[in-house]
Amino acid sequence: MSNASSSGRQRKWDDPPEKEPEYPPAHITTMILVQKNKFGTVPGFEVEQIGFTNSDAHLVCRVPPAANISSRTSGVASSQVVMYDVNTIRRKFMRPGPSNGIRTQGDFAVNNGSGLALMATAFSRTESRAADDRVGAAEATPGVPRVEVYDLFSDKRRIKADFALRSPLAIVPDGSYLACTSARNPNRIVILDIRNENKPTMSRVIQVHSSPLTHMAVTPDGTALISASTDGSIRMTSLQSGRTLRKAEVDSRVPASMMQLSMDGDLVVSVWGRQVYSWRLNADTMSVYSLDKVRESEGWPLAISPDCQHLACRTEDGIDVIDVATGVFRSDFPLDPGHALITSAGFSHNNRWLALGDYDGRVTVLEVITDTIDGSC
Repeated sequence: MSNASSSGRQRKWDDPPEKEPEYPPAHITTMILVQKNKFGTVPGFEVEQIGFTNSDAHLVCRVPPAANISSRTSGVASSQVVMYDVNTIRRKFMRPGPSNGIRTQGDFAVNNGSGLALMATAFSRTESRAADDRVGAAEATPGVPRVEVYDLFSDKRRIKADFALRSPLAIVPDGSYLACTSARNPNRIVILDIRNENKPTMSRVIQVHSSPLTHMAVTPDGTALISASTDGSIRMTSLQSGRTLRKAEVDSRVPASMMQLSMDGDLVVSVWGRQVYSWRLNADTMSVYSLDKVRESEGWPLAISPDCQHLACRTEDGIDVIDVATGVFRSDFPLDPGHALITSAGFSHNNRWLALGDYDGRVTVLEVITDTIDGSC
């Protein structure tokens, strides 16, 4: 592109623009990513999932049961969930439980309500796990499905129940119910009443999808469930009646890789392949764009912020953050050459931190610094 003006004179770097922008922005929001902490979980174990508890006090990581094995070759193979204090980076041990972490198959779930900090996991109980639970091996049947709920404040296991359930899971904010996926029929949603810690019960079975579920979230008021499925739909379902309240169809040949419900309960953002869908529940409107059309460089989506405003993507150089609504670049953080592949990421609920997990079991915590400057000056 030539840098000559219309008069033929060569333009200089300090020349005023030939034409002022027609619509100058009233303000510009800047973002900077600064490394805050870096630590190791289990050396050589890929960090498959990483996230913050609802108070942002703890960082939860999921790692596989064997070094760098992210796929499951056995129906009873389970990952470990390990937790760290965000400020001190000290490992938090749950009781009762094995020292190497809590078992889980698929994603763990953390409730988003205030005053509670619950984490739920589902896995298949093996004889070795039964021994951890102080149950005789003769009483344990390998592969028995189990659901466990942990109170992160008291550092204790709150519920253990043998139900044929699996992930994805979602906890009602007040901790009264747990939405799970049926292990026998992954198209079905099972609502577990966990108010009685000694005797949780199945409250309702819901089937609104025609194919297996991939993601679930509960609305902030605890009345409805948002779910995504390989059938290409996202549904809003009443937890009381089991009826579909709203439905959105997506045009994608691949299942959703992630889904996030905003903290105000109005916006659902999901990523299907290279397509980013934003569904406004109150207005019942859907918008979509392709990452390939808005990005200047290739990026692989890893995490959506809890307010559904930002999307973190792995790049060939490190990590960057874009605006969810427009795909506009916000900030990036280049990693040192030779750094292990970034495999997971998660934003804190207050949007102050962005945690990255890598292939070698290390975690990097970035501080997200934002500021607004007046663009009219």
